[in-house]
Amino acid sequence: MDSDALVFLHLSDIHFKHIKSYFDLDYDLRHELEKDLESLLADIHHVNSIVITGDIVFSGKKDEYDIARSWIERVCKQTQCAIEDVWLVPGNHDVDRTKTRTKMNQTIHANIRKQNTQNNFDSELLSWIEDKDGNKTLLEPLEDFNSFAMSFGSESMPHRLSWTTDDNTDYELNDGSKIRIIGINSALISDDSDDNRANKLFISSFQFNLQRYNGVEYLLLCHHPPDWVLDNDFEDKIISRARILLFGHKHYSKIRQIENSLKIVAGAIHPTRTEEVWLPTYNVISLKILKDNKSRRLQVKTFQREWNSDLNKFQAKYSDTGNYYYEHFLNLDDWENKKEDVLENAEIVHEERPQMLRDTTSIRKLVYHFLSLPHPVILKIAVDLELMREEDRNKNATEIYKSIIDRAQQNKQLGQLWDNVSKYRGQDMERENPFNT
Repeated sequence: MDSDALVFLHLSDIHFKHIKSYFDLDYDLRHELEKDLESLLADIHHVNSIVITGDIVFSGKKDEYDIARSWIERVCKQTQCAIEDVWLVPGNHDVDRTKTRTKMNQTIHANIRKQNTQNNFDSELLSWIEDKDGNKTLLEPLEDFNSFAMSFGSESMPHRLSWTTDDNTDYELNDGSKIRIIGINSALISDDSDDNRANKLFISSFQFNLQRYNGVEYLLLCHHPPDWVLDNDFEDKIISRARILLFGHKHYSKIRQIENSLKIVAGAIHPTRTEEVWLPTYNVISLKILKDNKSRRLQVKTFQREWNSDLNKFQAKYSDTGNYYYEHFLNLDDWENKKEDVLENAEIVHEERPQMLRDTTSIRKLVYHFLSLPHPVILKIAVDLELMREEDRNKNATEIYKSIIDRAQQNKQLGQLWDNVSKYRGQDMERENPFNT
């Protein structure tokens, strides 16, 4: 693989459970996935980012997310992918179903599902989001997911149900243009009644309102494919703006070009063993710009890896042409990388960006290691740095963490926060405090 390609490791439907390792039949699958990655790395050379399209755990519980975190850190070390380059979205298994069975939660879900147009869906959702008790109830089943996801900058909040990278965290292609990742929460009204018929899932228009910018292409992460979504026009809307569409949920891998976009379903790392066709899969995706006098195209190579039950290991799923990857070409608008340009969506001149990029990377790294600590330790550090307030008493864990980090930034205490966190996570952090330079 070309060394200047942008490479994403695409994982989905891992379904971590809190099981003692001796009884965890999927432990060997993960070990073999790591072995397979080891052999792939000789060819792909590097991984720029790891993207996970939901169902990270099985029951949406904290102890399951603790197991998931340990494995994600392990894969990051193996692929030499920085932990701050991991992005994720929730799936239906990331929802704590026990919290969806309250009368209030069932009422919210039913009221949204019974609407008959996207505008009505959006209006109904907004009425609950703007209600303090309503938005708390709506997001409560995702509380453990959000506490976990916040360390990756991928949480869902009332004012931000989806997230995007920005000019400081986008991924640069070989011609200087950018891949911008957007993460969509399709599990917002997920509960025991989910199906792809009468009880589909809901994605609000607020989540995929993507603005076009010169030199920026979107890569979209979403757990549920379009046929599980209430809005019948969802696929048409996203392919008009997003170039690469990554999904999970369905436990088989599939690639399909739709007009000038590419839809990739990951399959499952840990499919249910009682399924008729049990086939663990994952993907590695390579992106590169090809340009000549006539055109500018995005070359997409998808390395689909699937389990061979006879050999008990992962191997390549070969394309119809006999390649160990699938290749697609997507036409892009002509674009020239002009160093003096200012990106339309950021008031940052290029000369100022390197320091901002370092700061953004350091902040993401700090947030990850801070929020990886046990909850009592997080609170102790916050109290020691006087970052707690009386108003925090009525907040859930995710809201408290966000307030602590916001105050540390506002009070210019990130350096102090780094020093305190490094006492506990020092072996995983840089020796030199980046905020003291």
